[in-house]
Formats: sequence, C-alpha cells, structure tokens
Amino acid sequence: MTGPRRTLLSIVAVIAILLSAGGIAYMSSISYPDELGIIDARFRKHQERAVQIANKLRAQIEQNLEYQASLSLVQLAAYREQPVFAMNEDDDIVFPLAQPFRADQEAVQQEGVVPAKGFQSRQRALNRARSLEHSVCNVAKDGCARNAWDYRSATAIYEGLTGYSDTGAEALLGLARIHRRVSEAGLAGRRYLQLAEQFGDRVNESDIPYRLLADIGLSEVNTSPTASFALLRKLVGRQYQAPNALLEVAAYAALKNLKSMPLGSAEQGQAESIEKTFGLAQRDSAFASRIETRRMELRASAGPTVRSLVAPWNAEHNIVYRLLPDNSIRGNILSEKFLQKMASDAAVALGLHQGLLVRVEAMQEGANRSNARRARVSLGPLLPHLALLLWDQEKSGDGFEDIAEARRRHRAITGGLVIVLVLGLWVTIRGAARERELARLKSDFVSTVSHELKTPLTSIRMFALMLQERVAGDDRERESRYHGIIVKESERLGLLIANLLDYSQIERGTYQYSDRNSRAADIVRNACKTFRRMSDDDQQQEVKLEIGENADEALVRVDQEIIVQCLINLLSNAAKYGEGKAISVQARLSPKPNIFEMTVSDLGPGIPSSEHAKIFREFYRSPEAIRSAIQGTGLGLALVKRHVEAQGGHVLVSSIAGKGATFTIELPMVEV
Repeated sequence: MTGPRRTLLSIVAVIAILLSAGGIAYMSSISYPDELGIIDARFRKHQERAVQIANKLRAQIEQNLEYQASLSLVQLAAYREQPVFAMNEDDDIVFPLAQPFRADQEAVQQEGVVPAKGFQSRQRALNRARSLEHSVCNVAKDGCARNAWDYRSATAIYEGLTGYSDTGAEALLGLARIHRRVSEAGLAGRRYLQLAEQFGDRVNESDIPYRLLADIGLSEVNTSPTASFALLRKLVGRQYQAPNALLEVAAYAALKNLKSMPLGSAEQGQAESIEKTFGLAQRDSAFASRIETRRMELRASAGPTVRSLVAPWNAEHNIVYRLLPDNSIRGNILSEKFLQKMASDAAVALGLHQGLLVRVEAMQEGANRSNARRARVSLGPLLPHLALLLWDQEKSGDGFEDIAEARRRHRAITGGLVIVLVLGLWVTIRGAARERELARLKSDFVSTVSHELKTPLTSIRMFALMLQERVAGDDRERESRYHGIIVKESERLGLLIANLLDYSQIERGTYQYSDRNSRAADIVRNACKTFRRMSDDDQQQEVKLEIGENADEALVRVDQEIIVQCLINLLSNAAKYGEGKAISVQARLSPKPNIFEMTVSDLGPGIPSSEHAKIFREFYRSPEAIRSAIQGTGLGLALVKRHVEAQGGHVLVSSIAGKGATFTIELPMVEV
C-alpha cells in the first residue's frame, strides 16, 4: 500500500498548491476595484483616441501610395520622399534600375569579328608583342626606356597588326599602353581616338566595348577635364553595353580624375552634380536589387488593396505595395522612423493631449516599462506587424499607474507560478512514465538475453556431446557438419556477448576505437562473407552485394571490426524480418560530397514511420517484432547508431509499409 498511498499524497499536494495559486490569482484580480474602474475608463478613452490616429495614419499611407501610382517613371525619378519601386505586368523591376549605367540590350548592337586568313600567325605575333610590352619598363632601373629594343620591337609588331580587322583593336590598345608607359600621353590619346573611330562598335573577348575602353583611356591621359566629362555624360546617358560594375568603376575613376584637375566654378558645379547623380543611382541600384529578390512574393500577395511585408534586409523597414488596374505593382519603403513622423503629424491634426506621446513599434516588442502605457492599437491589416502606442510623457503622481502596474505584476507572478507548477507536474509524470517504461524494457531485456544465450549454448553442448559420444561414427562429412554448427553457434554467441560488452563500455564511457584508414568496399565484403559463414546452410538467405562505380578506391578512417559488426547486425535484422527473401547490400559513393554509403535492404513488412526514431533506443523492440515472436535483445540498432556516430558517421532508415526497409550507414571519406 506504500506506492498507492504515496501517489495519493502527491496528488493531494499538487491540488493544494494549484488551489493556493488560483486563490492568489483571484485575489489579485479583484484588488483595487474602484481605482481600477477609473483606470479602465481612462484607458478606453485613450484607446479610442489611438484608433482615430491609427485610422488617419492608414489613410495617409494609402493616399501617398495612390499619388505615387499616378506618377510616370520620369516623375518617380524626381520623387525622393521615400524609396519607390515599380514592377510591370511581366514582373520586371522598371524603377529603379538595377543596372543604372548599362545600356538596354535592344539599344546597342555589337558587331562580331570574323577572323581572316592568317589569324593564327597574327595572334601569335600579338602575344609576342604583349610579352615584350611587359618588359618595356623593366630594362632600366630609373624608368621606362623609349629606345630600348623591347620598346621598338613591341611597337613595330603592334603597328603591323593595326591594319587587320581581327587584331587591330588589341594592337591599338597595346600601342596606347606602351605610349602611356613611356609618358607619351599625346600619342596614347591618338591611339585611343583611332580605336574608337575604327573599332568602337566592337567588343573584346570579355564583351567589353572598345569604345568604352577608348573613352576611359582618353579620360586618363588627357590633362583637360573635357574627356572625363564626356565619359561621365555617356555613362549617365547609358550609352555603353557593359557590366554595370565596370561602368561604376569607370565613373568613379573619371570623377577622381576631375578632382585632381583645376576646375572653374561652373565645371566644379557640373562635377558635383554628376557625382550626386551617380550616388543616387548607386543607392537606387542597391534598392532595386533588394526588391528583385522579393518579386515572386510581391506578385503572389499583391491585390487591389494595400498590402505590406517586413523588408528582409532591415526589420525596421516595411514594403508597402498595391496592384494597379494594368496588372503592374507600385510600392515604397516606409521606415518605422518615417511612420513615427506620420503618426505624430496625425496626432497633432487630431489635437492629441499634450501629456501623451504616440509611438509606432513592432507588435512583438514589449511596452516601455519606464512609462505607463495608455493604449495599443494594431495597424493591421495594412501593417499587421506594427502597432500604434500612446505613452505618458511623464509618469503622473496620482497613483493610478502604480495600481495598474501592481495588478499586472501580481497577475504575472501568479500566472508564472501556475505555469511552473503545471510544467513541473507534467515533467514529473513524464519522468515517472519513462522510468516505468525503462524498467519494463530492462526486465524484458534480461529475459530475452537469457533466452538468446541459452539457444546457442544448448546447440553447442548438444553437438559437442554428439561428437564426444561419436554419434557420427566414421562419417567424416557428418562429423564436419557437427563441427561447423558448433563454430557458427560460437560466433553467434560471441556476437551477442560482444554487443553486451560494447553497450556496457559505451554506457561507462570507456570504449576505445582503433581507427585506421580502410577501404570501405572491403569492409562491406568482409561483413557479407562473415554473415554467410554464420548463417545456417539450410536457411541461408541470398545476399546480393553491389559495389558502385569508383567505390573500390574510397577510403574511410574507422575501426574496421566495429563497422563490420554493425553491418552484421543490420544483415541479421534483415534476415529475421526479410521473410526468407534476398537481402540487398550496396557500397557506393554518396551524392553528398566526401560521403560513402553502405546500405542493407530487405523485402520484409517494413517499419512504420512512427517507429523510425524509437527503434534506435536501447532495449526497444517494436510491437510487430514482439507479436511475430522474433528473437532479439533490442540492442543491435542502438549499438549500430552509437558506433557509427562515434566514427563521425550517421545511420538513416527509410521504409515503405509492405515493401521492406533500408538502413544506410554514411561515413566520411578520407581525402587522398
């Protein structure tokens, strides 16, 4: 009676504690009734005012978006109150531009180059000239030598190649580079002009227009700002079909050149205006790239009413957007700071009491405990993740806030106490159930192990006595069969004892692994060979071994004997549950990088998905195995999982009801 009495006393104690906590919660809820009534009335008044402000704020947001939707793309470029974007019916971001300096694909047609006869020899000559060019400035310690042999040879080769359409552009570029190395800026500038005139409509091997390269070169060699201004105007006018990153680099290089030159006041103003234009374009480009990643989400959720979502790049930014009648989408970014300003303006327009302040905050954020909260209103469905709050500018001295705070504090403490008690009760009940289950499993395990040990020992003793009594007589074949049975049963008994010893050492944390580099395919072959030897000849199931492509060369660093033992455990399970059907074993390289897979598949009844996690627990045996009277200790799969994970691998199981089960051992490969 000790157990039931103890259980009854525990239940009575828990009920007493819960009743006490409930009483405290009730008393705290009915405390200060008159004062709380005044507080509630005042709170309702502020709540109504907060609703009015929130409605006006939502109306202003919708009006702003309606106004932005009426603007053309040109007008949007001049609209700078908030970052605005426009997406057409094909889901393309048409404003702002993700590549603001790159020309449209349709606007520029680049001409290809068809190599003429003798191109290979000219290409070799071009490579020779480039090699000589690199050594032009290395022939003298004090700088570049214009009369050096490398200089004369390189320029002569380049000059000979400028007349050909397939090598002329690169030759002119080479000449320009050499002239710049030897400080011949005038000659370099003429070469760039010649390049732009003859090959301006072509691109190099990297799809960069020669006209762009020529214009960049002119801006760098000219001492006057004319070339730099010309390059910048072309960049602003999007006249180059080239990577946007290269165009940005060219722009800032040209601006840097201008800053190093003496400029007049008018030219200085032009440079500052262009620099500002480039800065805005770069900001818009980053904004367009961010919106680009949300196109599908915007299209899927856009509707005729205004929608919003939190910007993934900044939790304080909100994307507000709407679907227009032409199936395009317009939207903008509203920061919490900007929304705060709009809310404050709305509060002023409505004549908000001077003692209160309005705030816009995320819904999940807690109230600021330094001030007493008066009201909180969600801005949804327009901005469901934000709320509008009214706060006291200064904590009043009438004590109402203290009363409300005391009530909240009492409720929080009481509620926390109840939650802790309930959780403690749940954990206690769950732990007790687990302990009972573990005790039952251990009891079943002792019974099962006794039977598992008794079976092979009985066979060994019986056949040993038969040999001792010379039952086989002079029949050597029969005598050999008796010996074979004794050996197989001994191996089976040894495997069972090894599992028990392994589990004991693992539980104590004293198990030692002998890791060494081994061929993974050989481990699988060894396991299959050992399993066939241990199986009964008259009940032996077919084991189909398949070695994948390049699997023979794979190396793993493991304790080979342990992995063989794990595979034998899996093969034994497949034999038990496979209903006499063939067992499939595969050794192959995994689709995952640097992983080797060893799989054992049977064609038995399969394992329900609800059992996949349980079968790897110690002593656990599935209800199906118990009903089928299939012998086992419940340790095999638990040891497989622990051994493999200790070797840095993983064990996976997949099964379809009625179609068998597949166990996969994944091991990391050693890089040769």
